[in-house]
Amino acid sequence: MRNHRYLNPLLILCGLNVVVLVIYYFVVVVSRLRNHLPLEPSTNVPVSPEQVNSWSFFFIAWVVIILSLIFMGLLFTYLANNPTAKTNIKGLIRIIATPTVAAAGLTLLFILIASLAVLTGFRHDYVAYTSQWSAILKGADPWDLGEKIPVNAYGPLFNILALLFAIHLLAPKLLFCLAWLGVSVYLIKVLSRHYREEPLIMLLGIFYMFINPFFWLTIAEYGLFDILPAICCLSAIALNTRRRFYLSGSVLGIGVLLKYYPIVLLPFLMIDGRRLRIFPALSCIGTIVSGLLISIAIWGMSTLSPILFASGRESKLLSIFRFLRGKVSPLNLFIDNPNLDTYSTYTIVLFVALAFFLVWFRKLEASLGAIIGILTTLTFYKVGHSQFYTCIFLIVPFWYATSKLSETRKRKILLPIGLLLTWLITFQLAYNLFGGMSDKPWGHLRGVIGLPTFVIQCWSVMVTIRYGVKTEKLVPKVGLAEQNCKL
Repeated sequence: MRNHRYLNPLLILCGLNVVVLVIYYFVVVVSRLRNHLPLEPSTNVPVSPEQVNSWSFFFIAWVVIILSLIFMGLLFTYLANNPTAKTNIKGLIRIIATPTVAAAGLTLLFILIASLAVLTGFRHDYVAYTSQWSAILKGADPWDLGEKIPVNAYGPLFNILALLFAIHLLAPKLLFCLAWLGVSVYLIKVLSRHYREEPLIMLLGIFYMFINPFFWLTIAEYGLFDILPAICCLSAIALNTRRRFYLSGSVLGIGVLLKYYPIVLLPFLMIDGRRLRIFPALSCIGTIVSGLLISIAIWGMSTLSPILFASGRESKLLSIFRFLRGKVSPLNLFIDNPNLDTYSTYTIVLFVALAFFLVWFRKLEASLGAIIGILTTLTFYKVGHSQFYTCIFLIVPFWYATSKLSETRKRKILLPIGLLLTWLITFQLAYNLFGGMSDKPWGHLRGVIGLPTFVIQCWSVMVTIRYGVKTEKLVPKVGLAEQNCKL
């Protein structure tokens, strides 16, 4: 596209529309927050900002999202076809990367993120966290249902966050925000090692890590602590790629002691080409057992209750099992009130074992194996919460930056995974705007969302397995007669 005569006006018009609608959205949200400020947990009545459940606001929100996507598409199309703009972006990134400018920018960004975290206060699962940490500080058992606190489904290391909570009620939430910024800086540095001369990829990476609505909502607004086990998963993969297998397993064990689902990564970290390394398993299991024994010594056998709790939970929004027991499930044609939740564990074991065999047989990279393992688990896990995908949001840019696959294969893999991440961002925005989509007119959508999520995840896993193998360059065989001629 050498002629930008038609692209420039569209870019400007779309950009202006996005700015106007974002300002409108900001005014509406701030007005809601001003009228519904959250209360202290000591009052036992933490109040969340009022949610909007109108079709008009839904329409406006989707216009903002669609125009933003169009604007990004036009912007990157313009930059990709304008050598001068690419050169200017490269120079701008060099300026941003200087220590002084980077420190000032990160400080300003943290102030903005911390302001949102403080302004939104106690929301979503953070309300339950406050009850659990308060019980710990009082010397109670954090897993004891008799304490009349929300069920604690987390590992022993989660309880350490009560020490921060004792300093300030929002200190753990600010720690989650700081952890997000820290891992973002790390991933941008990893990306710059391999794509320093690709300004569009660097710009997209900066947008992805710092402007991503998924992070702003799940971490800064909701205060979900999944960023911590996700960082442990990423660190374990990074150490594994550097062949530090023992330390990789130990870091993964720390993640498991925060929240149990990272354990699904362990078999994939043991793969080293066609070999299976035992060191990650030994160090991971040793770390987990040590942490559990210390917790049992302090709080007793209730430490293990989250494992039983996970098996008894019902299916949630993003799970295919939620769709299968919903009103629009095709199983309603054959049985009344269908419910296949009990089969979730069996399907996870079966398909994760299959994924492990395929990753091992095809000798996929450690980061790709981790993505396949986590996606396979979440595809068949009945508790479909969006925060579980935080580790995928972190691992994907690390894989793209460090993978030795060809750019063509990378982009083929990135297509379905990118669609999945876009779908999750859109879902998180809708969930946030419309009160968890529990009230009318959004209630009926809760039983449908699991189906497209399932389809996109299956597509992502299959494409990743298909194109995750490095192609070997074919060396033409020289015939004996030709060799004799050369001699």
